[in-house]
Amino acid sequence: TAEWGDIATRYGVLNDSGADNQNSTNCLGLDYMEFHVPMGTADAIAKFYETIFGATTSVVTTTPDGDAIAIVALGTISPEGRADQSLLFREVSSNEPPYDGHHICLYVGTTANDFERAFEKCDAAGVVWVNPRFSDKVTTLDGARQE
Repeated sequence: TAEWGDIATRYGVLNDSGADNQNSTNCLGLDYMEFHVPMGTADAIAKFYETIFGATTSVVTTTPDGDAIAIVALGTISPEGRADQSLLFREVSSNEPPYDGHHICLYVGTTANDFERAFEKCDAAGVVWVNPRFSDKVTTLDGARQE
C-alpha cells in the first residue's frame, strides 16, 4: 500500500541493472500496465498516444471476431525491442466499472523539447490535468518550465 492508500500490482519491475527482479526494493517503475477498454477503441487509442506523445504503437487483433489490443511503447526502446514502459489497452465486451479517478505517469521523450511538444499537443487537445494532491497547480507550459 502506498502513502496515498492505493495498491498497485507490480508487473515486470526492473532493478538498477535492468534485470527483471520481482523482489527488488528499488522499484524504478512499472514495466507495463493493462487497461480494459470498450470494443472498437484500440485504433483510436493507439493514434492518440502516437500523435500526442510520439509513442511507438501497434494494434494487434487477438481473436477471430476482431477483438484487439493497442500496445503503446513509451520511453527508450532497447535494441531487443523492450520499451521502458508499455501501456496495453485490451478491448473487452464486458461492462467495466465507471472511471474512478485513477491515473498514471508516463515517460515522455528524452529531451525538454520532447516534453514541450507533448505538453503543447495535450494543451491543444484539452487533456492537461493536474493531480489535486500536488500543491503546484501547473497548467501552462511556462509554469511547467519553471518547475
